[in-house]
Amino acid sequence: MSDITTETAARMCPNCGGDTVVYFTRDLEDGITIRRRRCVVCKTKFETVEIFRRVIKNNQKNYRSSKYSRF
Repeated sequence: MSDITTETAARMCPNCGGDTVVYFTRDLEDGITIRRRRCVVCKTKFETVEIFRRVIKNNQKNYRSSKYSRF
């Protein structure tokens, strides 16, 4: 079984699995990016939608005395 990452899968052609090139990129609000891609092997065109999500990690040791406590 091959190790396919999310980045690699987004670049693969859905038709033949070949490598692709981006020929148009459009940035929308809220961290959404739409990329139009073309396969270099079979010339199939398709779009990928990328969503940027911000993750905020809470590093506080004592959650009970925290201002933003869940408890």
